[in-house]
Amino acid sequence: MTIDMLLHDTRLAGNPPAIAQNQWDIAPSTPIRHVVGWTGTVARGNGKIKRLIVMAHGYEDTSHRGGYGVQLGAEGLTLKTVDFFTPLKGWVTSIILYSCAVVDTAPGKRMLSGDGNLLVARLAVNTGAYVVASSETQYYTVGNKATPLNFGSWEGDIYLYGPNGQRRLIDWGWEP
Repeated sequence: MTIDMLLHDTRLAGNPPAIAQNQWDIAPSTPIRHVVGWTGTVARGNGKIKRLIVMAHGYEDTSHRGGYGVQLGAEGLTLKTVDFFTPLKGWVTSIILYSCAVVDTAPGKRMLSGDGNLLVARLAVNTGAYVVASSETQYYTVGNKATPLNFGSWEGDIYLYGPNGQRRLIDWGWEP
């Protein structure tokens, strides 16, 4: 049996839609190692996670350039923490990052903290999963319990990273 799991960082306002069998609202103080550890526990308890859906802010600079990571838990998903995700290798089929400008590469920041292409490629390799993310700011409606968060259509280019770290441009609708 496999399930879908949704991780919602509570700094992203609103209630996530009920689109996964396991949904976790993550507090800003939750250590990223705990997020990964619990995700692994859920995966092992259910045979595997088919889709790990992350709804969290992407780190952007004042000019809306990104690639700095995802605001997930205390430390975030960044080039400094991406290796913490290695224990999920083989336990997750795909990861969908509903976050702003994750795969952007901020000017002058290549190979430093603003290289989203490197970050997402490493996430794919470390987890052995397919990873989907966008290069642009994502707009969404906050909603409430009756009308939850809604990201609507993706903004910008959408990329699929394979478990080998290679990326390709895709149209949304891809399924693992």
